Amino acid sequence: MTVKSTTETRSTTASTTTRRAETPRAPEPVKTTPLDRRAQRNLQNLRGTSSFSSPSLQPVGATPAKFTTPVVAAKSPAEVEQRGFDAIKTIQDVQLGVLTRTEALAAANEKVKASETTLAEHLKHLEHALSTEELQAYADDFRADEPAYAEATAAAQELASYVADNTGRLAQAEADVRAYHPQPEAYETVMQGAPLTRRALEDAALALEEHVALSPTGSPELKETLSGISAGTVSMGAAVAEQVAGVAELIPRFKSLAERAGGAFGVVGGLVDGKTFLDRVLKDGQPEDYAGLAASGVLVTQGVMKVAGVAVSAPVSLAAGAVSLVASGVGAWRDNEARVADMSARLAELGIDSAVAETISRGNPASFGELAKAGFSPEQVQRLATLGESWLLSTHESDATYFARATASLGLTPEESVRLLERLGPDLASSAGHTLAALDAGGAKSREAILSMLAIPNGVFGVSEDTRVALLRELEALR
Repeated sequence: MTVKSTTETRSTTASTTTRRAETPRAPEPVKTTPLDRRAQRNLQNLRGTSSFSSPSLQPVGATPAKFTTPVVAAKSPAEVEQRGFDAIKTIQDVQLGVLTRTEALAAANEKVKASETTLAEHLKHLEHALSTEELQAYADDFRADEPAYAEATAAAQELASYVADNTGRLAQAEADVRAYHPQPEAYETVMQGAPLTRRALEDAALALEEHVALSPTGSPELKETLSGISAGTVSMGAAVAEQVAGVAELIPRFKSLAERAGGAFGVVGGLVDGKTFLDRVLKDGQPEDYAGLAASGVLVTQGVMKVAGVAVSAPVSLAAGAVSLVASGVGAWRDNEARVADMSARLAELGIDSAVAETISRGNPASFGELAKAGFSPEQVQRLATLGESWLLSTHESDATYFARATASLGLTPEESVRLLERLGPDLASSAGHTLAALDAGGAKSREAILSMLAIPNGVFGVSEDTRVALLRELEALR
């Protein structure tokens, strides 16, 4: 039996002690505070990803902490007065913003008026040379090319949005001046206060009403914006709120306008009669103007005009212009080369031959009207315009009247009259039409009288023998 030395025993004991020290001890269990029911429910809903920290929540069954209102330091008199001064600045800023945007819209409205007046003049010129569908297509093309309409739409939306964003703020500022400014009466007399504010909003409403009346398409976006205009809730006592009622009183006007803003020319929704509406919006309507419009075949209905069956929103002052279009003859039209070029290009875009388009553009609209009275259709007028430089469409309207009467005396329908000239061809058609007109003007009022005159060699002054013979041959063939 071997007995270990004392030194070996101590070495073994020390080694054992060292190994025991190196063995990690098991962690003690963590004591958690139970979650309240709200946190437990949230934790369950989030499937273990709750952002609630259990130590920060009250234990289940714990007494809730008592809520206390934070203490706010009372404002000094100077701070109270500053609110009144700040309100004045707000009012001035909003007034300036409304005024500048109103001026921009008013300027854009004037451009639309000018464009609509030009369009109405074009339509009046073309009303008997184009079909209703072609006239509407011409108007659509004209408006699509004119930047004035898009500019006015953008300006109206900008003004309406600004009013919608600031009306409640403005009403509150008016109340703050009266409640906090040290001398609210001085503000009223020197700065004009609410009256100036009201005038700015009234001018804005008028400009928007005019835009809606002039818009050929309407704007759903503008309708929505106008519908949302509100004075808000003024956080003052009832007595003070009554003093700023001037702002709130205009709100129904904007909302009423919203009902019409979504439709063309503002005709959607209940409108007043056309004359009253035009008088109010355009401000220059006179009874004699309406009489002139009626005489020119321009209709006023529901606040818009119809020229040649196409709705336009031109000012009522167009009445005189519409009358003059019929009475002035061809001279004024020939002198306006820019108008001729514009109309010719648009007619060509509609698919009309460029030469025909120019003949129509240079023609006398009164001559077109005389042919229309005799039963000639727009399509037939266009066919006449294909016969070279048409004398029939480009001279005084009396020549068109004489021609129509002569063909009627010959027993020809408008279609037969056009075919007669088409058979003669471009070289003779113009002089043949002039010959028939001259015979009617000279007293040949029957078929027999006209044929008798044509049977005489050189019997019609100023008519070539080629024209006389060819015309007589075609008419005898129609017996």
